[in-house]
Amino acid sequence: MSFHKQLVLNRWMYGFFCGGSLNALKSRLGDDRHEGIEDDGQTRFFHEMSRNLFEVDRISVDDLRRYDLDIVRHWQQITRKRNRLEETEMQMKYFQYLSLLFTEIYLDWYFNRRQELLDGLNEEMMEYNAKTAAADSFQLFDADELNKLAFWNATGSGKTLLLHINILQYLHYFQHGNHNVYPDKIILLTPNEGLSRQHLAELELSGFHFFKFFDKNKNAFRGTVEIIDINKLGDEMGDKTVAVEAFEGNNLVLVDEGHRGTGTAAGAWMSRREVLCRGGFAFEYSATFGQAVARGWVVTKAEDEALKKKAKVLFETSALKKLTDEQRCQIALNSEERRKARMLATREIYAKCILFDYSYKFFYEDGYGKESLILNLADDNDDEIRHLYFTACLLSFYQQQYLWERHREQLSEFNIEKPLWVFVGNKVNDDDSDILTVVQFLADFLNNDGRYKAWITDLLEGKARLLDKKNRDIFERRFTPLMGLSAEAVYTDILKRLFNSESRQRLKLVNIKGSKGELALRVGDGEPFGLINIGDDAAF
Repeated sequence: MSFHKQLVLNRWMYGFFCGGSLNALKSRLGDDRHEGIEDDGQTRFFHEMSRNLFEVDRISVDDLRRYDLDIVRHWQQITRKRNRLEETEMQMKYFQYLSLLFTEIYLDWYFNRRQELLDGLNEEMMEYNAKTAAADSFQLFDADELNKLAFWNATGSGKTLLLHINILQYLHYFQHGNHNVYPDKIILLTPNEGLSRQHLAELELSGFHFFKFFDKNKNAFRGTVEIIDINKLGDEMGDKTVAVEAFEGNNLVLVDEGHRGTGTAAGAWMSRREVLCRGGFAFEYSATFGQAVARGWVVTKAEDEALKKKAKVLFETSALKKLTDEQRCQIALNSEERRKARMLATREIYAKCILFDYSYKFFYEDGYGKESLILNLADDNDDEIRHLYFTACLLSFYQQQYLWERHREQLSEFNIEKPLWVFVGNKVNDDDSDILTVVQFLADFLNNDGRYKAWITDLLEGKARLLDKKNRDIFERRFTPLMGLSAEAVYTDILKRLFNSESRQRLKLVNIKGSKGELALRVGDGEPFGLINIGDDAAF
Protein backbone atom coordinates (compact mmCIF):
# COMPACT_ATOMS: atom_id res chain seq x y z
CA MET A 1 0.00 0.00 0.00
CA SER A 2 1.22 3.51 -0.82
CA PHE A 3 2.53 5.29 2.26
CA HIS A 4 0.47 8.36 1.27
CA LYS A 5 -2.69 6.33 1.94
CA GLN A 6 -1.52 5.23 5.38
CA LEU A 7 -1.28 8.66 6.99
CA VAL A 8 -3.97 8.17 9.61
CA LEU A 9 -3.45 11.50 11.40
CA ASN A 10 -3.59 13.33 8.08
CA ARG A 11 -6.81 11.46 7.17
CA TRP A 12 -8.39 12.44 10.50
CA MET A 13 -7.49 16.09 9.94
CA TYR A 14 -9.09 16.18 6.50
CA GLY A 15 -12.30 15.02 8.17
CA PHE A 16 -12.74 18.58 9.44
CA PHE A 17 -13.26 19.83 5.88
CA CYS A 18 -15.69 19.14 3.07
CA GLY A 19 -14.21 16.92 0.37
CA GLY A 20 -11.74 15.29 2.75
CA SER A 21 -8.60 15.67 0.61
CA LEU A 22 -5.90 18.11 -0.41
CA ASN A 23 -7.24 18.25 -3.96
CA ALA A 24 -10.72 19.16 -2.71
CA LEU A 25 -9.34 22.06 -0.66
CA LYS A 26 -6.98 23.09 -3.47
CA SER A 27 -9.91 23.36 -5.89
CA ARG A 28 -11.40 26.05 -3.63
CA LEU A 29 -8.31 27.70 -2.15
CA GLY A 30 -5.58 27.19 -4.77
CA ASP A 31 -6.31 30.28 -6.85
CA ASP A 32 -4.00 33.27 -6.30
CA ARG A 33 -7.01 35.53 -5.63
CA HIS A 34 -7.44 33.84 -2.24
CA GLU A 35 -3.98 34.91 -1.08
CA GLY A 36 -3.62 37.93 1.20
CA ILE A 37 -5.35 39.50 4.18
CA GLU A 38 -8.64 41.42 4.12
CA ASP A 39 -9.36 44.69 5.95
CA ASP A 40 -10.96 42.76 8.82
CA GLY A 41 -7.61 41.09 9.56
CA GLN A 42 -8.71 37.66 8.34
CA THR A 43 -7.14 35.84 5.43
CA ARG A 44 -9.00 35.47 2.18
CA PHE A 45 -8.57 31.73 2.71
CA PHE A 46 -10.74 32.04 5.82
CA HIS A 47 -13.48 33.88 3.96
CA GLU A 48 -13.53 31.18 1.27
CA MET A 49 -13.55 28.44 3.91
CA SER A 50 -16.51 30.11 5.60
CA ARG A 51 -18.53 29.34 2.50
CA ASN A 52 -19.41 25.73 3.36
CA LEU A 53 -15.87 24.35 3.19
CA PHE A 54 -15.65 23.02 6.75
CA GLU A 55 -17.70 20.48 8.69
CA VAL A 56 -19.75 22.51 11.18
CA ASP A 57 -20.19 19.52 13.50
CA ARG A 58 -16.38 19.13 13.79
CA ILE A 59 -15.24 22.75 13.96
CA SER A 60 -17.10 26.00 14.64
CA VAL A 61 -16.72 29.17 12.59
CA ASP A 62 -15.62 30.99 15.75
CA ASP A 63 -12.78 28.52 16.27
CA LEU A 64 -11.83 28.78 12.61
CA ARG A 65 -11.80 32.58 12.89
CA ARG A 66 -9.60 32.41 16.00
CA TYR A 67 -7.16 30.00 14.34
CA ASP A 68 -6.98 32.25 11.29
CA LEU A 69 -6.22 35.39 13.32
CA ASP A 70 -3.44 33.56 15.16
CA ILE A 71 -1.93 32.43 11.85
CA VAL A 72 -2.04 36.00 10.51
CA ARG A 73 -0.34 37.33 13.64
CA HIS A 74 2.44 34.72 13.46
CA TRP A 75 2.91 35.15 9.71
CA GLN A 76 3.24 38.92 9.99
CA GLN A 77 5.74 38.54 12.82
CA ILE A 78 8.13 36.27 10.92
CA THR A 79 7.83 38.07 7.56
CA ARG A 80 8.12 41.67 8.82
CA LYS A 81 11.91 41.89 8.47
CA ARG A 82 11.96 39.83 5.27
CA ASN A 83 9.38 42.12 3.65
CA ARG A 84 11.41 45.19 4.59
CA LEU A 85 14.66 43.75 3.23
CA GLU A 86 13.14 42.39 0.02
CA GLU A 87 10.78 45.36 -0.47
CA THR A 88 7.84 43.08 -1.09
CA GLU A 89 5.03 41.51 0.88
CA MET A 90 5.25 37.75 1.25
CA GLN A 91 1.94 35.92 0.87
CA MET A 92 1.00 32.48 2.08
CA LYS A 93 0.29 29.83 -0.51
CA TYR A 94 -2.75 27.65 0.08
CA PHE A 95 -0.63 24.63 1.10
CA GLN A 96 1.32 26.71 3.64
CA TYR A 97 -1.91 28.03 5.10
CA LEU A 98 -3.43 24.56 5.38
CA SER A 99 -0.30 23.24 7.10
CA LEU A 100 -0.54 26.04 9.67
CA LEU A 101 -4.29 25.63 10.08
CA PHE A 102 -3.93 21.90 10.68
CA THR A 103 -1.30 22.70 13.32
CA GLU A 104 -3.61 25.20 15.04
CA ILE A 105 -6.40 22.65 15.23
CA TYR A 106 -4.13 19.90 16.48
CA LEU A 107 -2.44 22.01 19.16
CA ASP A 108 -5.77 23.35 20.39
CA TRP A 109 -7.07 19.80 20.81
CA TYR A 110 -3.77 18.59 22.27
CA PHE A 111 -3.68 21.24 25.00
CA ASN A 112 -7.41 21.65 25.63
CA ARG A 113 -9.24 18.52 24.40
CA ARG A 114 -6.64 15.77 24.61
CA GLN A 115 -8.97 12.88 25.40
CA GLU A 116 -11.23 13.88 22.52
CA LEU A 117 -8.14 14.01 20.31
CA LEU A 118 -7.13 10.50 21.34
CA ASP A 119 -10.66 9.16 20.89
CA GLY A 120 -11.05 10.81 17.49
CA LEU A 121 -7.75 9.44 16.22
CA ASN A 122 -8.59 5.94 17.38
CA GLU A 123 -11.96 6.08 15.64
CA GLU A 124 -10.08 6.98 12.47
CA MET A 125 -7.59 4.19 13.15
CA MET A 126 -10.31 1.57 13.57
CA GLU A 127 -11.89 2.69 10.30
CA TYR A 128 -8.50 2.46 8.57
CA ASN A 129 -7.72 -1.00 9.99
CA ALA A 130 -11.15 -2.32 9.01
CA LYS A 131 -10.34 -1.66 5.35
CA THR A 132 -6.68 -2.70 5.46
CA ALA A 133 -4.82 -6.00 5.26
CA ALA A 134 -3.41 -7.23 8.56
CA ALA A 135 0.18 -6.68 7.41
CA ASP A 136 -0.52 -2.96 6.90
CA SER A 137 -2.66 -2.46 10.02
CA PHE A 138 -1.55 -0.29 12.91
CA GLN A 139 -2.08 -0.42 16.65
CA LEU A 140 -4.37 2.13 18.25
CA PHE A 141 -2.89 5.45 19.32
CA ASP A 142 -1.50 5.72 22.84
CA ALA A 143 -1.65 9.01 24.74
CA ASP A 144 2.16 9.19 24.76
CA GLU A 145 2.24 9.19 20.93
CA LEU A 146 0.34 12.46 20.64
CA ASN A 147 3.31 14.74 21.34
CA LYS A 148 4.93 14.27 17.93
CA LEU A 149 4.00 15.90 14.63
CA ALA A 150 5.72 15.51 11.28
CA PHE A 151 5.41 17.54 8.08
CA TRP A 152 6.12 15.93 4.71
CA ASN A 153 6.96 19.05 2.73
CA ALA A 154 8.72 19.17 -0.62
CA THR A 155 12.00 21.05 -0.83
CA GLY A 156 11.20 24.62 -1.84
CA SER A 157 7.71 24.72 -0.32
CA GLY A 158 8.64 27.07 2.53
CA LYS A 159 9.49 24.54 5.22
CA THR A 160 11.73 26.95 7.15
CA LEU A 161 9.00 29.59 7.47
CA LEU A 162 6.54 26.96 8.67
CA LEU A 163 9.07 25.72 11.24
CA HIS A 164 9.40 29.22 12.64
CA ILE A 165 5.65 29.71 12.83
CA ASN A 166 5.26 26.29 14.46
CA ILE A 167 7.51 27.56 17.28
CA LEU A 168 5.21 30.55 17.77
CA GLN A 169 2.08 28.39 17.53
CA TYR A 170 3.35 25.96 20.13
CA LEU A 171 4.42 28.72 22.53
CA HIS A 172 0.99 30.37 22.18
CA TYR A 173 -0.79 27.25 23.44
CA PHE A 174 1.96 26.27 25.89
CA GLN A 175 2.05 29.67 27.59
CA HIS A 176 -1.72 30.08 27.69
CA GLY A 177 -1.38 33.83 28.14
CA ASN A 178 1.58 33.71 30.55
CA HIS A 179 4.45 34.95 28.40
CA ASN A 180 7.05 34.28 31.09
CA VAL A 181 6.54 30.51 30.83
CA TYR A 182 8.69 28.52 28.38
CA PRO A 183 9.61 24.89 27.72
CA ASP A 184 12.78 23.75 29.50
CA LYS A 185 14.59 23.96 26.16
CA ILE A 186 13.76 24.80 22.56
CA ILE A 187 16.03 22.57 20.48
CA LEU A 188 16.47 22.72 16.71
CA LEU A 189 18.20 19.60 15.38
CA THR A 190 19.82 19.71 11.93
CA PRO A 191 21.58 17.06 9.79
CA ASN A 192 24.90 18.95 9.60
CA GLU A 193 26.82 22.09 10.54
CA GLY A 194 26.06 23.77 7.23
CA LEU A 195 22.32 23.62 7.82
CA SER A 196 22.85 24.74 11.41
CA ARG A 197 24.48 27.93 10.14
CA GLN A 198 21.68 28.38 7.63
CA HIS A 199 19.03 28.03 10.34
CA LEU A 200 20.83 30.60 12.51
CA ALA A 201 20.62 33.16 9.70
CA GLU A 202 16.99 32.31 8.95
CA LEU A 203 15.92 32.73 12.59
CA GLU A 204 17.40 36.23 12.57
CA LEU A 205 15.51 37.06 9.37
CA SER A 206 12.29 35.88 11.01
CA GLY A 207 12.72 38.28 13.91
CA PHE A 208 13.64 35.83 16.66
CA HIS A 209 15.68 37.53 19.38
CA PHE A 210 17.15 34.57 21.25
CA PHE A 211 18.88 31.83 19.27
CA LYS A 212 22.36 30.32 19.27
CA PHE A 213 24.42 27.22 18.57
CA PHE A 214 24.14 24.78 21.45
CA ASP A 215 27.03 24.95 23.92
CA LYS A 216 27.04 22.28 26.60
CA ASN A 217 29.25 24.49 28.77
CA LYS A 218 26.90 27.49 28.77
CA ASN A 219 23.30 27.78 29.89
CA ALA A 220 20.85 29.59 27.64
CA PHE A 221 18.06 31.98 28.59
CA ARG A 222 14.59 30.47 28.71
CA GLY A 223 12.99 30.73 25.29
CA THR A 224 16.29 30.59 23.39
CA VAL A 225 16.28 28.41 20.27
CA GLU A 226 19.39 26.23 20.59
CA ILE A 227 20.69 24.73 17.33
CA ILE A 228 22.68 21.49 17.29
CA ASP A 229 23.50 19.09 14.49
CA ILE A 230 22.29 15.56 15.02
CA ASN A 231 25.79 14.09 14.76
CA LYS A 232 26.74 15.76 18.04
CA LEU A 233 24.13 13.78 19.97
CA GLY A 234 25.37 10.64 21.69
CA ASP A 235 24.58 8.26 24.48
CA GLU A 236 27.49 9.55 26.56
CA MET A 237 29.26 12.87 27.05
CA GLY A 238 32.39 13.35 24.93
CA ASP A 239 34.68 16.06 23.62
CA LYS A 240 32.53 16.65 20.55
CA THR A 241 29.27 15.00 21.65
CA VAL A 242 26.63 15.61 24.26
CA ALA A 243 24.64 12.85 25.96
CA VAL A 244 21.01 12.97 24.92
CA GLU A 245 19.97 12.58 28.57
CA ALA A 246 21.25 16.13 29.12
CA PHE A 247 18.20 17.34 27.21
CA GLU A 248 15.58 15.44 29.19
CA GLY A 249 12.68 17.60 30.30
CA ASN A 250 9.67 19.45 28.99
CA ASN A 251 11.30 20.47 25.71
CA LEU A 252 10.11 21.75 22.37
CA VAL A 253 12.16 19.85 19.78
CA LEU A 254 12.24 20.72 16.06
CA VAL A 255 13.97 18.23 13.77
CA ASP A 256 14.97 19.25 10.25
CA GLU A 257 15.17 16.22 7.95
CA GLY A 258 13.79 13.91 10.63
CA HIS A 259 14.04 10.81 8.44
CA ARG A 260 17.86 10.86 8.42
CA GLY A 261 17.90 8.44 11.33
CA THR A 262 15.38 5.97 9.97
CA GLY A 263 17.80 3.84 7.95
CA THR A 264 20.63 1.74 9.31
CA ALA A 265 21.01 4.06 12.30
CA ALA A 266 17.31 3.89 13.04
CA GLY A 267 17.57 2.27 16.44
CA ALA A 268 20.02 4.79 17.88
CA TRP A 269 18.29 7.85 16.45
CA MET A 270 14.74 6.80 17.29
CA SER A 271 15.81 6.04 20.84
CA ARG A 272 17.39 9.48 21.19
CA ARG A 273 14.35 11.08 19.59
CA GLU A 274 12.21 9.43 22.25
CA VAL A 275 14.38 10.83 25.06
CA LEU A 276 14.46 14.33 23.56
CA CYS A 277 10.71 14.81 23.38
CA ARG A 278 9.66 12.68 26.35
CA GLY A 279 7.66 15.02 28.55
CA GLY A 280 7.64 17.67 25.83
CA PHE A 281 6.71 18.00 22.16
CA ALA A 282 8.41 17.42 18.79
CA PHE A 283 7.95 18.73 15.26
CA GLU A 284 9.77 16.97 12.41
CA TYR A 285 10.23 18.13 8.83
CA SER A 286 11.37 16.30 5.72
CA ALA A 287 10.91 16.28 1.98
CA THR A 288 11.48 12.52 1.72
CA PHE A 289 9.70 10.77 4.56
CA GLY A 290 8.09 8.41 2.06
CA GLN A 291 11.32 7.08 0.60
CA ALA A 292 12.90 6.78 4.04
CA VAL A 293 10.17 4.89 5.87
CA ALA A 294 8.05 3.24 3.18
CA ARG A 295 9.86 -0.07 3.71
CA GLY A 296 9.86 0.34 7.47
CA TRP A 297 7.98 -1.94 9.82
CA VAL A 298 4.66 -1.68 11.57
CA VAL A 299 4.67 -2.39 15.32
CA THR A 300 3.39 -5.96 14.96
CA LYS A 301 6.20 -6.74 12.50
CA ALA A 302 8.83 -5.14 14.77
CA GLU A 303 7.59 -7.15 17.76
CA ASP A 304 7.54 -10.31 15.65
CA GLU A 305 11.18 -9.75 14.65
CA ALA A 306 12.13 -9.20 18.30
CA LEU A 307 10.45 -12.50 19.22
CA LYS A 308 12.34 -14.30 16.46
CA LYS A 309 15.65 -13.00 17.77
CA LYS A 310 14.87 -14.22 21.28
CA ALA A 311 13.75 -17.59 19.95
CA LYS A 312 16.96 -17.93 17.95
CA VAL A 313 19.06 -17.27 21.05
CA LEU A 314 17.08 -19.50 23.42
CA PHE A 315 15.91 -22.31 21.15
CA GLU A 316 18.12 -22.03 18.02
CA THR A 317 15.19 -21.40 15.71
CA SER A 318 13.45 -18.28 14.48
CA ALA A 319 10.40 -20.23 13.30
CA LEU A 320 7.85 -19.16 15.90
CA LYS A 321 5.32 -21.75 14.73
CA LYS A 322 7.67 -24.53 15.86
CA LEU A 323 7.69 -23.32 19.47
CA THR A 324 5.65 -24.92 22.22
CA ASP A 325 3.29 -22.84 24.35
CA GLU A 326 5.82 -22.96 27.17
CA GLN A 327 8.59 -21.71 24.88
CA ARG A 328 6.35 -18.94 23.61
CA CYS A 329 5.83 -17.81 27.19
CA GLN A 330 9.59 -17.72 27.71
CA ILE A 331 10.18 -15.39 24.77
CA ALA A 332 7.30 -13.03 25.57
CA LEU A 333 8.46 -9.42 25.32
CA ASN A 334 8.65 -7.36 28.48
CA SER A 335 7.63 -3.69 28.51
CA GLU A 336 11.15 -2.45 27.72
CA GLU A 337 11.50 -4.86 24.78
CA ARG A 338 8.11 -3.78 23.45
CA ARG A 339 9.14 -0.14 23.76
CA LYS A 340 12.34 -0.79 21.78
CA ALA A 341 10.43 -2.73 19.13
CA ARG A 342 7.95 0.09 18.76
CA MET A 343 10.76 2.57 18.15
CA LEU A 344 11.92 0.48 15.17
CA ALA A 345 8.45 0.52 13.59
CA THR A 346 9.23 3.65 11.57
CA ARG A 347 6.46 3.13 9.01
CA GLU A 348 3.80 3.08 11.72
CA ILE A 349 5.43 5.87 13.75
CA TYR A 350 5.36 8.33 10.87
CA ALA A 351 1.98 7.19 9.54
CA LYS A 352 0.63 8.21 12.94
CA CYS A 353 2.36 11.59 13.20
CA ILE A 354 2.53 13.09 9.69
CA LEU A 355 0.01 15.90 9.99
CA PHE A 356 0.36 17.39 6.52
CA ASP A 357 1.46 15.82 3.26
CA TYR A 358 2.65 18.26 0.64
CA SER A 359 5.31 15.96 -0.73
CA TYR A 360 6.89 16.27 -4.15
CA LYS A 361 4.02 14.84 -6.18
CA PHE A 362 1.68 17.60 -4.95
CA PHE A 363 4.42 20.23 -5.30
CA TYR A 364 5.01 19.13 -8.90
CA GLU A 365 1.29 19.12 -9.73
CA ASP A 366 1.16 22.74 -8.60
CA GLY A 367 3.75 23.69 -11.20
CA TYR A 368 6.85 23.71 -9.02
CA GLY A 369 9.90 21.45 -8.95
CA LYS A 370 12.01 19.94 -11.68
CA GLU A 371 11.55 18.24 -15.03
CA SER A 372 13.54 15.02 -15.17
CA LEU A 373 15.53 13.83 -18.16
CA ILE A 374 17.20 10.42 -17.81
CA LEU A 375 19.92 9.71 -20.37
CA ASN A 376 21.04 6.09 -20.61
CA LEU A 377 24.26 5.37 -22.46
CA ALA A 378 24.83 2.04 -24.16
CA ASP A 379 28.28 1.86 -22.53
CA ASP A 380 29.64 4.17 -19.85
CA ASN A 381 32.59 2.06 -18.68
CA ASP A 382 35.12 3.69 -21.00
CA ASP A 383 36.83 6.83 -19.61
CA GLU A 384 36.71 8.59 -22.97
CA ILE A 385 32.98 7.95 -23.35
CA ARG A 386 32.40 9.17 -19.80
CA HIS A 387 34.37 12.38 -20.41
CA LEU A 388 32.56 12.94 -23.69
CA TYR A 389 29.25 12.54 -21.83
CA PHE A 390 30.37 15.05 -19.18
CA THR A 391 31.39 17.42 -21.98
CA ALA A 392 27.88 17.26 -23.44
CA CYS A 393 26.43 17.89 -19.96
CA LEU A 394 28.81 20.83 -19.48
CA LEU A 395 27.77 22.21 -22.86
CA SER A 396 24.11 21.80 -21.91
CA PHE A 397 24.71 23.74 -18.68
CA TYR A 398 26.63 26.42 -20.58
CA GLN A 399 23.70 26.72 -23.00
CA GLN A 400 21.36 27.34 -20.06
CA GLN A 401 23.65 30.09 -18.76
CA TYR A 402 24.02 31.54 -22.25
CA LEU A 403 20.27 31.71 -22.83
CA TRP A 404 19.54 32.99 -19.31
CA GLU A 405 22.00 35.85 -19.79
CA ARG A 406 20.76 36.75 -23.28
CA HIS A 407 17.05 36.71 -22.34
CA ARG A 408 17.36 37.89 -18.77
CA GLU A 409 14.83 40.70 -19.12
CA GLN A 410 12.14 38.49 -20.65
CA LEU A 411 12.74 35.78 -18.03
CA SER A 412 12.61 38.16 -15.05
CA GLU A 413 8.82 37.99 -14.72
CA PHE A 414 9.11 34.20 -14.18
CA ASN A 415 11.55 34.63 -11.25
CA ILE A 416 14.01 32.22 -12.84
CA GLU A 417 17.32 32.23 -10.97
CA LYS A 418 20.71 31.79 -12.59
CA PRO A 419 21.02 28.08 -13.58
CA LEU A 420 22.90 25.79 -11.20
CA TRP A 421 24.72 22.51 -11.95
CA VAL A 422 24.63 19.91 -9.19
CA PHE A 423 26.42 16.56 -9.04
CA VAL A 424 25.13 14.03 -6.53
CA GLY A 425 27.37 11.05 -5.79
CA ASN A 426 27.44 8.10 -3.42
CA LYS A 427 31.14 7.32 -3.11
CA VAL A 428 33.63 9.84 -1.76
CA ASN A 429 36.97 8.31 -0.77
CA ASP A 430 36.89 4.99 -2.67
CA ASP A 431 39.15 4.29 -5.65
CA ASP A 432 36.07 4.75 -7.87
CA SER A 433 34.89 7.88 -6.06
CA ASP A 434 32.05 9.63 -7.89
CA ILE A 435 33.28 13.02 -6.74
CA LEU A 436 36.84 12.33 -7.86
CA THR A 437 35.53 11.34 -11.31
CA VAL A 438 33.89 14.76 -11.69
CA VAL A 439 36.94 16.65 -10.39
CA GLN A 440 39.23 14.75 -12.77
CA PHE A 441 36.95 15.62 -15.68
CA LEU A 442 36.99 19.32 -14.81
CA ALA A 443 40.78 19.25 -14.52
CA ASP A 444 41.12 17.45 -17.85
CA PHE A 445 38.76 19.92 -19.54
CA LEU A 446 41.12 22.71 -18.50
CA ASN A 447 44.33 20.84 -19.35
CA ASN A 448 43.46 19.31 -22.75
CA ASP A 449 41.65 22.05 -24.64
CA GLY A 450 42.31 20.53 -28.06
CA ARG A 451 40.40 17.34 -27.36
CA TYR A 452 37.44 19.16 -25.83
CA LYS A 453 37.19 21.73 -28.61
CA ALA A 454 36.99 18.84 -31.09
CA TRP A 455 34.22 17.21 -29.07
CA ILE A 456 32.34 20.52 -28.78
CA THR A 457 32.57 20.86 -32.58
CA ASP A 458 30.99 17.41 -33.03
CA LEU A 459 28.22 18.18 -30.52
CA LEU A 460 27.41 21.54 -32.13
CA GLU A 461 27.33 19.92 -35.58
CA GLY A 462 24.97 17.22 -34.33
CA LYS A 463 27.31 14.29 -34.92
CA ALA A 464 26.00 11.24 -33.07
CA ARG A 465 28.78 10.39 -30.61
CA LEU A 466 26.77 9.35 -27.53
CA LEU A 467 24.27 6.58 -28.21
CA ASP A 468 21.78 4.59 -26.15
CA LYS A 469 21.22 0.84 -26.53
CA LYS A 470 18.99 1.48 -29.56
CA ASN A 471 21.74 3.50 -31.26
CA ARG A 472 19.88 6.79 -30.76
CA ASP A 473 21.79 10.02 -30.14
CA ILE A 474 20.91 10.95 -26.55
CA PHE A 475 21.78 14.62 -27.21
CA GLU A 476 20.00 14.91 -30.55
CA ARG A 477 18.95 18.52 -31.31
CA ARG A 478 19.94 19.61 -27.80
CA PHE A 479 22.30 22.41 -28.85
CA THR A 480 20.34 24.26 -31.54
CA PRO A 481 20.77 27.73 -29.91
CA LEU A 482 24.58 27.34 -30.04
CA MET A 483 24.94 25.93 -33.54
CA GLY A 484 26.08 29.20 -35.10
CA LEU A 485 29.04 29.49 -32.72
CA SER A 486 32.52 28.07 -33.16
CA ALA A 487 33.97 25.57 -30.69
CA GLU A 488 36.81 28.04 -30.02
CA ALA A 489 34.35 30.78 -29.02
CA VAL A 490 32.26 28.40 -26.90
CA TYR A 491 35.29 26.98 -25.08
CA THR A 492 36.61 30.47 -24.31
CA ASP A 493 33.21 31.62 -23.06
CA ILE A 494 32.85 28.48 -20.91
CA LEU A 495 36.12 29.40 -19.19
CA LYS A 496 34.84 32.90 -18.54
CA ARG A 497 31.20 32.17 -17.74
CA LEU A 498 31.46 28.87 -15.84
CA PHE A 499 35.02 28.80 -14.49
CA ASN A 500 35.46 32.53 -13.71
CA SER A 501 38.66 32.56 -15.75
CA GLU A 502 39.92 34.48 -18.78
CA SER A 503 42.39 31.73 -19.71
CA ARG A 504 43.29 28.07 -19.18
CA GLN A 505 44.98 27.40 -15.84
CA ARG A 506 45.22 24.47 -13.46
CA LEU A 507 42.24 23.42 -11.36
CA LYS A 508 42.68 23.97 -7.62
CA LEU A 509 40.86 22.45 -4.65
CA VAL A 510 40.82 24.75 -1.63
CA ASN A 511 39.93 23.56 1.88
CA ILE A 512 37.72 26.36 3.21
CA LYS A 513 38.91 27.43 6.65
CA GLY A 514 36.25 27.40 9.35
CA SER A 515 33.83 25.49 7.15
CA LYS A 516 34.10 21.79 7.86
CA GLY A 517 33.22 19.45 5.02
CA GLU A 518 33.46 22.07 2.26
CA LEU A 519 36.04 22.39 -0.53
CA ALA A 520 36.09 25.22 -3.05
CA LEU A 521 36.94 24.72 -6.74
CA ARG A 522 38.73 27.45 -8.63
CA VAL A 523 40.93 27.98 -11.68
CA GLY A 524 44.33 29.42 -10.81
CA ASP A 525 43.85 32.34 -8.42
CA GLY A 526 40.41 33.24 -9.74
CA GLU A 527 37.12 33.37 -7.85
CA PRO A 528 35.76 29.94 -6.83
CA PHE A 529 33.28 28.53 -9.32
CA GLY A 530 32.20 25.38 -7.49
CA LEU A 531 31.72 23.85 -4.07
CA ILE A 532 32.20 20.26 -2.89
CA ASN A 533 30.21 19.34 0.22
CA ILE A 534 31.43 16.09 1.83
CA GLY A 535 31.89 14.64 5.29
CA ASP A 536 35.63 13.94 5.44
CA ASP A 537 37.14 16.75 3.38
CA ALA A 538 40.71 16.15 4.63
CA ALA A 539 40.71 12.49 3.56
CA PHE A 540 39.36 13.39 0.12
